[in-house]
Amino acid sequence: MDILEKANSIPGWFSDNDMNGLIDLMNGMPDDGIIIELGSWLGHSTSVLYNCKKENQSVVTIDTWLGQPDLRFDAHAETLKQDLFLAFLNNMELYATKPIWYVSGTPGYYYLRMNTEDAPILFDDKSISMIMIDADHNRVGRDIDRWKPKIKNWGIICGHDYHWGNVKEQLQGRIKIETLLDDLWIAHKEK
Repeated sequence: MDILEKANSIPGWFSDNDMNGLIDLMNGMPDDGIIIELGSWLGHSTSVLYNCKKENQSVVTIDTWLGQPDLRFDAHAETLKQDLFLAFLNNMELYATKPIWYVSGTPGYYYLRMNTEDAPILFDDKSISMIMIDADHNRVGRDIDRWKPKIKNWGIICGHDYHWGNVKEQLQGRIKIETLLDDLWIAHKEK
């Protein structure tokens, strides 16, 4: 089973074009890079990041696994029916590798079950090679503002759901989009 087949066996909203974009980004990451994913849901995109991880890289996914608050009775109603965190762990074990709680300085597959706005304190400034933002779509701008100091100069800032709600407007003035695939937007952190 190849990377896209594994990812597509997990429910999610990334198109194959977006997935191929993530694969290309991961292939360009430094051998010892730290890659952060904000929001993973059931692990559709996380599977791609984990399956592309190089030996000395760390991939850390950060999520509450409770869904976006304003969508809990709509698009994220699944959070009321099952424990998404346990489903995520099961999907990673079946289609990628089982992650553990984040351990700083040690390469591996990790998760942090917490709000994205609380997690930056666990990372040094200019230590992250890439951040992929796909958590609370009402807080994309806030996530960029909180995480930007943690990203290396010219590191990648990317995210999903460019056309969802006011994501596009939140990006304006914060970053300069260089590439837009279907819904995956990609930029570099300027100095």
